[in-house]
Amino acid sequence: MIKKITMRGIKGANGTQELTGRDIIIGHNGAGKTTRVQSVGISLMGYVPGGGKLTAETAKLASDDTMTVGLDTETFQFSRTFKRDGAKITQSIKLAPANGEKTATDKERRIAAELGKQPVMLDFGEFLNLSDTKRREFIYALAEADEIDLANRDLAERTLRERLALPDTADPKEIEILDAAITECITAYTDSHTLQEGLQAMSDYAKEQTSYWKKERDKATGAAQKMTEYKNDLAETDRTLDANKKRLEELREELITVMGELAKANAHNQNAQEKNARITALQAEIAEIEGATNPNDPAELRELIAQYSADLKQIDNGAATAAAQTALTQLRTEKTDAERQRERELENYHALKAKIDASQALIDKITASNGVCALDCRIQCDKNFTDVLNNLENEKAVSAESISASIEQGKKLKAVIDIAEQGIADTEREIARLQTEEITALRENEELGQLINSLTADLNIAENFDNRKRDRVATKRNELNALVYSAETPMWALIDTVGKTTRRKEIECTERELRTKIDEQTKARNSVASLKNSIIDSVTAGYQADAWKRIAEAVGAKGLQGELVKDTLAPMTDSIQTKLRDMDVHKIFYFQTESNGGKEVFQFGWEELDGERRNFDALSTGEQMLLLIALMTTIIERLNPPLKVLIIDNAENLDHDNLNRVLQGLNTAGANLDNIIFCGVMDLLDITPEEYGWRVWNLNEREQK
Repeated sequence: MIKKITMRGIKGANGTQELTGRDIIIGHNGAGKTTRVQSVGISLMGYVPGGGKLTAETAKLASDDTMTVGLDTETFQFSRTFKRDGAKITQSIKLAPANGEKTATDKERRIAAELGKQPVMLDFGEFLNLSDTKRREFIYALAEADEIDLANRDLAERTLRERLALPDTADPKEIEILDAAITECITAYTDSHTLQEGLQAMSDYAKEQTSYWKKERDKATGAAQKMTEYKNDLAETDRTLDANKKRLEELREELITVMGELAKANAHNQNAQEKNARITALQAEIAEIEGATNPNDPAELRELIAQYSADLKQIDNGAATAAAQTALTQLRTEKTDAERQRERELENYHALKAKIDASQALIDKITASNGVCALDCRIQCDKNFTDVLNNLENEKAVSAESISASIEQGKKLKAVIDIAEQGIADTEREIARLQTEEITALRENEELGQLINSLTADLNIAENFDNRKRDRVATKRNELNALVYSAETPMWALIDTVGKTTRRKEIECTERELRTKIDEQTKARNSVASLKNSIIDSVTAGYQADAWKRIAEAVGAKGLQGELVKDTLAPMTDSIQTKLRDMDVHKIFYFQTESNGGKEVFQFGWEELDGERRNFDALSTGEQMLLLIALMTTIIERLNPPLKVLIIDNAENLDHDNLNRVLQGLNTAGANLDNIIFCGVMDLLDITPEEYGWRVWNLNEREQK
């Protein structure tokens, strides 16, 4: 499951989007919904789904020279960074945890192994723009081996031989040619081919050979003249052959009629069964709703809300905190000034002390000389230094007085500093107390506010309980009234199809026997005609053309390839139908692989309860959204990537009721998906997705914050 989307520098977005697995992202145009969708697509595939696949095209979304997108799951995270340097744009990938991947190719393989890639899931427009043939080939890829009768080349060959086996009465030459043609055709299916690719290669080769041998047969000469020589031998065969062909045509017409009536009856029965099941379910739902009682007393809830509202605290310490901050600043200034003055007094003290020490040293030196020159003790000096000594003593006394004054001033300044420090500590404690008091009150108010909001939501539900109950019952009754057959017989009767089914099997059995007899008669006629050497080449070419034509039909769209589609579409149709029913959409989904004129097509849509079929392109935008959700969910499950993600952008195309039933129904329809993300400019008024396990992310609120 994707836990987080990382976005930096993409379309002006910088940040992350947390995901829970079932997320609804709403917001106005430009809020960043599509940016999140594109970020997931670029992360998984390396380019914007639906846009160009070149790095330069992806980098156009960058709002700066560097753009980074990435995804976090429970066990793996990675990011892609696109960097523009002049005209050059590079892409780098980071993985965590890494397993020694060095090259970009290794990292892409790791991402695909961990999460997979789902281009159809993220850009369904690519699928819709495909031709019918390409759509069919895409559906082939969804088929799993155990759901298909043809698992490999050997089984394909055995199946062909069983279906094309000729009766023992056939011309041995024809049997030999058919056997050789099958062997030759199988060689087109190589070991490197997938099942679909192998069947397509065989089909293409068979068509080429059919065309070639038809031309060879047409080139044969003299066949018509030789045929007249054996006219008598073939008369009886030709005569019964025409009668048998006519009878076969009559049987086919009857079979078409019976199958049409049977299909109509089956459609009626299916419709009736679905309606009867829904009628029973609606009756049970109405009884359950009518028997429900209001779980809460509005008066009690109002009283609780009033009590909790009265407990809300109104504390604003802003002014007191500001005053304390001003006093703190003043105290710090006073302390700083006193410390500077004390430093100056200390410098003055040391200067005076040095001056006293210098004077004392000179006095000691003069006194120690005792009539000798202070410069050279060998020279006698009778000079009187009494005045000098007196002056030095006086200077010492003055300096000593100054030192005493400086010491006294230092003590006073120290007292000022101590007082300031004490005031600073007291003021800081007061500020902390005021802030703590305010934060505590805010936390208590927040807890009370959450409780009040929860009670208010319960009160809204309780006050509207009866109205909602009445509306729900009315809605269910309207639906029930629209479904019942009549007031007297509410349930729909089923048509007995046993007789028509038995007749269809009888016709099909007779038709197969007659077709086999016609084939044998045709081959007998050709066998007689081939007795002459002059037309041996023509018969051989005919056998070759017939063999390759039969192979082409057996392999092609009405043979093995067609069965491959049907084997794939049947479980897919059932799955899509179940998911529509989970979302309370009462339509019958269908795939159409053949047009009314018998031409091969590949289309899909749904059938209304009245039997009207509507192709996907004929549905409204909202209806297309409902069908696509069911189809895309099935496709993702069939692809079965390691990470299964369904993203629905522009979900505002769903009206209120359809959005509500989709959100509720996807709990069942999308149970196998890891992430389901709805994005759109949606109004969730009266819709509570949280009841169904959804998390709503309102980008408008995030923008305001």
